[in-house]
This record gives sequence, structure tokens and C-alpha cells, in this order.
Amino acid sequence: MKSVTVNLCVKVSSVESSTAPFPHQPGLSLQIQMMIEHTPAAIAIFDRNMRYLMTNQRWLEDYGLGDRVLTGLSHYEVFPEIGDDWKAIHQDCLQGATHTCDEAIFPRANGRTDWIRWDVRPWQEPDGTIGGLIMFTEVLTARKQTEQALEAANQALIRANAALAAENQQRNAELKNFFSLSADMLCVVGFDGYFKRINPRFESVVGYTEAELLSMPFLSFVHPADQDAMISTAAALAQGSQVAAFENRYRCKDGSYRWLSWTSASDVNSQVIYAIARDVTAQKEADLAFKKQAKLLDQVQGAVVATDRAGTITYWSKGAERLYGYATEDAIGQHIRILYPQHLTAFLEESIIPPLQKSGFAEIETVNLSRSGHEIPVSLSLSLEKDVDDNTIGMIAYIVDIRDRKQAQLALEKERRFLKALLDNLSDGIVACDEKGMLTLFNKATRDFHGLPHAPLPPEQWSDHFDLYRADGQTPMNMDEIPLFRAFRGEIVRNSEMVIAPKVGQVRNLLASGQAFFNESGEKLGAVVAMRDISDRKRAEEQIINQAQREKLFNQLTNQIRTSLDFESILNTIVREIQAYLKVDRCHFAWYVESDSGAYWEVISEVQAAGLPSFIGQYPVEVFGPLSEVMLNRQMLCINDSAKVEDVKVRQFLQDLGNQSMLVLPVQANFSRFGLIACIHHQAVRPWTEDELELLEAVVAQLAIALNQAELYRQTVNKAAELEQAMVELQRTQMQMVQAEKMSSLGQLVAGIAHEINNPVNFIYGNLNHAKEYTDDLLEVIRLYQAALPEPDAAFAAAIADFELEFLSEDLPKLLNSMKVGADRIRSIVSSLRTFSRMDEAEMKAADIHDGLDSTLMILQNRLKAHSHRPEIQVIKDYGTLPRVECYPGQLNQVFMNILSNGIDALEDACDRGQIDQPKLRIRTHLGPNCTVVIAIADNGLGMPEKIRQRVFDPFFTTKPVGKGTGMGLSISYQIIVDRHGGTLTCTSQAKQGTEFVISIPCCQG
Repeated sequence: MKSVTVNLCVKVSSVESSTAPFPHQPGLSLQIQMMIEHTPAAIAIFDRNMRYLMTNQRWLEDYGLGDRVLTGLSHYEVFPEIGDDWKAIHQDCLQGATHTCDEAIFPRANGRTDWIRWDVRPWQEPDGTIGGLIMFTEVLTARKQTEQALEAANQALIRANAALAAENQQRNAELKNFFSLSADMLCVVGFDGYFKRINPRFESVVGYTEAELLSMPFLSFVHPADQDAMISTAAALAQGSQVAAFENRYRCKDGSYRWLSWTSASDVNSQVIYAIARDVTAQKEADLAFKKQAKLLDQVQGAVVATDRAGTITYWSKGAERLYGYATEDAIGQHIRILYPQHLTAFLEESIIPPLQKSGFAEIETVNLSRSGHEIPVSLSLSLEKDVDDNTIGMIAYIVDIRDRKQAQLALEKERRFLKALLDNLSDGIVACDEKGMLTLFNKATRDFHGLPHAPLPPEQWSDHFDLYRADGQTPMNMDEIPLFRAFRGEIVRNSEMVIAPKVGQVRNLLASGQAFFNESGEKLGAVVAMRDISDRKRAEEQIINQAQREKLFNQLTNQIRTSLDFESILNTIVREIQAYLKVDRCHFAWYVESDSGAYWEVISEVQAAGLPSFIGQYPVEVFGPLSEVMLNRQMLCINDSAKVEDVKVRQFLQDLGNQSMLVLPVQANFSRFGLIACIHHQAVRPWTEDELELLEAVVAQLAIALNQAELYRQTVNKAAELEQAMVELQRTQMQMVQAEKMSSLGQLVAGIAHEINNPVNFIYGNLNHAKEYTDDLLEVIRLYQAALPEPDAAFAAAIADFELEFLSEDLPKLLNSMKVGADRIRSIVSSLRTFSRMDEAEMKAADIHDGLDSTLMILQNRLKAHSHRPEIQVIKDYGTLPRVECYPGQLNQVFMNILSNGIDALEDACDRGQIDQPKLRIRTHLGPNCTVVIAIADNGLGMPEKIRQRVFDPFFTTKPVGKGTGMGLSISYQIIVDRHGGTLTCTSQAKQGTEFVISIPCCQG
């Protein structure tokens, strides 16, 4: 249809190109009309207003218009059901577009729906404008209905085929699942002796693959011993025997054999045998095991008896025959109660069977009856017998005759009671453990030592009743130190001392010895320890030791007093020794002091236990409350237990302080002073013994003597110190006078030299200015003369050349300037000498510190210059802004001279040793706090050790060789700064980091 439409369009176009448009020609050519009429498609031609210009007969037939004349009618009048979408297509084509659709639904006004194929194109006027539309349509409704019916039939056929295929697939899957998933081994075997088909279970049991099984004869897998029977069975099946059942052993791929139970049937027509096999190897092995077990049970020494759930005997071993006297045939079928005495029937039904049914296992000792009526003590091991589904089907009992063991137990119990009585009558403690370390034996002495009750007590609760300590009685004993533990580890313990402190009972010192014990095979059976009470011996030894310690302490303190007159040393020694001897928490000594502000006690020496605060310090008398009166009356105070003090105030005061026990002894000195020694125990009650009180009283008496001697010695030492200080001051004064005389002489000499030099220098310096003026005038005259007589005569010219007038004119001013510079230098040196000597400034006056420093450096200039063994000493001046300072200028210059000279000496020493490359002196000045002037002089030399630095200001101390220093320079400097100027002079130094002296003096004196 599509190709027809296109061909038609071409023909119409060709007509339009050669003739006038057909809307304006009432009659078309016969050929065109015939072609349109017989075209196998419905054709209609419209103008621009969609009025019919022409239609063919097919158009009228397809749309049911009969013989209706459509020319001039609107297309939308003829087909009012046309929607807007179609109208939009028509308008688009009138604009020049072409629309084609191979299949579309066209609803009709009468309710019918047609399927059509259509093509809408514009036609053109001769001038090229669009004159209207041409429609080509074909109604497809009948064909579409046929196609739909055919499609419905095809879908029905597809569904039927799918259902049939699904049913067939399901049946095949069921058959395959039955063959593949069967727990039994399924196979098809041909009469030729080869497998035709096997299921996967067959492969999993024997281990061969399907290909391997199908490739070998069936008989090759059968055990040789079973092959004859297999051949006979196969022959019978081949001859028409319907069903055969048999068992044989089948070889697996790993070489082992498994028992298979077969059921086979043959199909003679198909020449095949269908067989089902089941692996019965486990059942066969169980049968063999059962037979072997029954044989073994008959050989065991004890009896094995089995019953059903009702208690009827179902199995009776040979051992049971021997034990009870019943033959197997007589016992089986009887109720188990035939083995129990009448009085134990209830015990059987209430105490044995119910617990057994609950837990599934029970072990008991009871009494059974023999066939002859004799009671037999037996040990029963009972368990429930269950089937494969874990259902209880009966009971199994293993019975052992324990008559011999019972007799042995009686003998052992008798021996045990004898041994217990023997051990309980020993004064030594005995304790033992088994091979697992569990305590198994301890006698009465052990219980007494440990404070254990006589009632049974688990070992893990023992530690609640006692504590173990090392021999010192203070250090808790670790687990690995306990003698029994050491013996259990394999150590041989000999006389290991320990202290046991029961919660109830006395503390004991024990001496333990023990070791592990073994059987004949060398296996460790446990360990045993014997403990001997040595408390009485220890107390006697302690008394002897204490007596020796008291004598030693007394002798030691006496010797200390006799050999030392240092009060603090004596006091510290006594306090320390008393605290160590008595083992108290605190021991201290305090002086009683009366002052204008009130009386107080001053604790000056103390030794206390770790963690306790120190009491060193002063305490008003009132602080001690109710104890003050006793202490001031110089009475001994002895309190064993503060909780038992009758005086309520004293008791409360001591408890507030945390004092459990307290001992205070007064110490009276002959120089109107008295003190006291206090011993205090905080942690627990500490009773004081008579021996301790006697010793302390003797010690206090010796201490009083020592204090008197120390006071006399102190007074003597003070007098000697005063004399020594006076001697030092005298020596210092003498040295200062010598130094002052030297400085005065030096100042006078320097001042005289400066005065003598100053006069001629002033004469020279004053005339140099006039000489320069005269020289300048003469040179100006010569210049004017040369300008007036540019050509001098020969004699004058020769004189100019001989005298080098031009050179003299240039050099003479330079010569005069050099003389002036030299004179200035001399004047500066003279001024520095006068400044340094300060002969005219002996009294305190305001001075410029920087002038004094510069004048000192000027005098030392020669020492600062470079020498063959060192480079020039670089002086770094870091001067701050300073006011004029009230001081003794001459004395300050002396200090600067001493410090700078020492610095130069240190730098030269460092250079001689090759320790520094560039020696430096740094001088810093600045204004410090509180209107003080600070002068810091530092060098980068080798520094000095701390022990030397601490003595640099001591008189007569020097590190220089003999003849190069008196040791008074820095000492005098210190006196000048501190005593004369009220300032400070300090020295800081570190090894290899140089030394710095810092001077600080107030700007104003007074």
C-alpha cells in the first residue's frame, strides 16, 4: 500500500507540472480518473478548507458512504468523529508537511472501531502554493481481526505445549530424583556382566566414578570369597528368577571392602537386572563388636548385669555367675530385686533407680545377696541403656566384689586413728598435702598454732584465722615463701623461721622443716612439714639481745657524748637511736622557751615513720592542753594505752592527736634550760617495759650531761670564733691599709707624673696652633709669590728644586697635624691617669661610672694588645644610660682594676692552653631596680669550678702561683662594694663558659 501511494503521488505531481490544477478543471482526463478509481486504496482530494474535490469508489465503500456525493462537502461534516489530533495533522500538511501511519485506530460515530493505514500529502497550485490535501487510506480492520484471532490461537497452543512440557519435565525430575537422591544404591546391570546405569549413592559408597564402574565387569568388584555365590545368583536371575536377596563384600576404590545387602530382579526381555543395595558395613561391624564385647564381658573379673525398664534381668555375665551363684539361664527373666536383701528393697527403689533415671549414671556402694543368702559388699557402676533414638530401654550394671577392700579399709581406718592419736599427741605441728597441693593432714598442734577451730574447715578459709610473717614478725610472708609450698616445689626446707599470728591466740615463732615425698616409682605423692614452737626460746634470746642492745645503745650514746661536743650531732644521734631501739612511730626532742610574746615548745630534732607528718617547729604551751602542767612540772609521763587513761580530758586530747601510747621524759640542763624527749606510737598500743624506762632514764641523764658539756663547748667555740674573726679582721685591715697605701702611693706617683707631663704637653699643644697658623701664612705668601713671578730666575728655581718646595708645602701641614694628634693622645693618657688616681676625689662624691671604666681600660691598654702567644683582647662596651653615682671614685676604680686584671689573666691562661681563639671582655651597665647601678664584667675564658667560685672573695685565697697574687684583690673589692658602698658583688661561673662579676651599688648613699 505504501509503494502504491508513493507512485500515485509521483503521477499526480507530473500532471500538475504539465496541466492546470484539477480544482479549476471540472473534468479531469479519463486516464487520471480511471487510475484513481482503480487504485487499490481509498483516495480523497481536498481544498485548503478541507472540502472534497474528488473521491474514488473505494473511499465510499471503505467508509460506508454508499452513493453519496461528497464534492463540496467539508470532510469534518462527513466525519464529525474526527478529533483535534487529526485536524492538527491536516493543518500541518497544509503548511507543507507529509504524514504517514502504517497502522492507526479510527473510532467511528456509530461506535465501531476501524484499523486504517493512511498517508496525507499537500498538492500545489501552478504557482507553487499549496492548494489542498490528498489522502490515501486503507482499512485494515478485517485483516487485524484475523491476525488477532490467529495470535490468540497461537498463544493457546503455546500454553498447551508449555503445560505438557512442564508435566513431562516434572515426571522426569521425579524419576531422576528418586534414582539420584535415593539413600540406597540403585543400579541396572546387563546380562553381559557390566553396569548399565548407577545412581550417585553408588559412587559415594564405593568411591569409584560412574565411568570407572561402567567400564569394568560387575564381578571384578566382589570379594573373591563371595564371587561363587554371586555367579550362582546372577545365573538364576538370568534364567527368569524374579527376585533374589543376598549379601556380599564389595571392593572400594581405596582397597577396603564394605558389606552390601542386595535385592535384585531381572527383566529377561530387556536382558537387564535391576538391583538395590544397602551398605550394612556398620551393622556387620556392630554385630562383630557385640559378639567380641560379650566375650570380653564374660572375661572381666566383675559382674555385668543388664535389665529392661521394668527391672527384669536381660543379660547375665560369667562374672555374675561367679559372684552371685546363679547360672545364666536361672538369672535371666528374674527381677533384679533378687540380689537385694529385704531391708534394702526400698533403698533400691528410692535411692538408686530415681537418681539413675535423672542423671543417666550412678556409682554407689551397697550390699547384695548371693544365691545362698550371704550378704556381699559390692561397688555398683550403673548406667542407662538406650536405643538408637536415645530412648531408655533398660539399665546396665557393673558390679565389683569389695569384701577385700572393705576389710582393708577397716584395717586402714584403725591405722589412721592410731596415727591421728599419735600425731595429735606431738608437740610439733605436722601438716601435709597431696600430689595436687591439697591439704590432707594437720594435727592438733597445727590447729593450735594457726588458731583453727576443731570443726572441719576448708584450707581456703585458713587465712581468715591467722597471718604469716617472716622471722622479723613484721614482713608478710608471700605464698612462695611458705615452707609447705617450698617443700611441694621440691625444695628441702631446713629450720625455716616464721611467725604465725592467729586472730585468736598467741603469736608464735615457729621453726619449720620439710620436703616432698615420693613412691617407689619416683612419683611425687605430696609434701610434709614439721613445725616446732620456739617462742619461749625466742623470747629468752630477745631478752638477751635487748639487754645487749640496751647496753650497746647506752655505751654508744655515752661514747658519742664523750667524743663529740656538737650539741646537734649528739641530740640527733640520741633521737635516732631511741626511735630505732624502741621501734616507735615517732621520737623527738623539744626545748621549752620563754619569750616576750609568750612561752612555747620548740621541736628541733625528730625521727618519724614513713608517711607521718613532721612536728619540727614552735608550739605555744597552750596547745598541749591538759598535758602542759605535767610537762612544765618536769615529770615523766608514761601512757601505755590512751584509751585507758582515767582523766577524760587527757584521754580525749591524746585520741584527738591519734596517740595510742606515749612516753615523755624531761631533760634538765645546768644552764637554766630544760627540754623533753617524747616517744609516741600511733598505729597500735605499745606498752612500755621497766627495762625500757630504766634505759631511757639513764640515756636522759647522759643527755643532760652532754647538753651541759655542749653548751660549755659552744661558749668556748664562740669565744674562739670571736678571736678568730678579730684576727681575720685585723689581717684584712692590715692588708687593706697596705693596699690603700699602695694605691695612695701609686696615685701620688701617677698624679705627679701626670702633672709633670701635663706642663710641657700643654706648652707644646698650645704652640702647635700658632705654628700651624704661621706655617699656613708662609705657604700662602709663597703661593702668591709664585703667582706674581711665574718665571723665577735660575737661582730661585734651583733653590725650589733643591728644597722640594712643592713636597714641603704638602707635607708640612700633615706633620703639624700629626704632632697635634700625638699631643691629644698624651693629654688623654694624662687625663685617664688623673681620673684613675682620683687624688683630688678621696671623699664620696657624684661620679661618672663610665669615666672610671674607660680610664681603667686606658691604663690596661698595654695588656689588651695582641702578643705573640695570643690575639688582641676584644673589649665590648655595652653601656646603658646612667646617672652620676655617689661613691668613692678612687676605690671603685680599684675594684674595676682588680676585676679586669683577673679577667685578662683568665683569658691569657685560656689562650695559653689553646681553649679559645678570640678572647673577649664584655662590660655591661644599666640602671637596676630601686635606683641601683649595675656593672657586669664578663670574660669568655675557661670559667672555674663551683668549689673555687664559692671562695673567690675569701681573704688570702688565690689560684695563682706563689709571687703572682696575694689573694686580697677580690676580698678588698668585696669590702669596698659591700661595706663602703652598701652594694653587692657576685660571681657566676661555669666550666668552659667563662666568668661574670656583677656589681650593684645604689645611686645615692645614705
